[in-house]
Amino acid sequence: MINIEVDSKYVEEQLKMAIEKRLNELDSQ
Repeated sequence: MINIEVDSKYVEEQLKMAIEKRLNELDSQ
């Protein structure tokens, strides 16, 4: 059984990292 709370927290962290990575890519252009 998947713990929804933990899962959504994980997804949130992944999103934050992806957004930061994207922003860094845009900044370095």
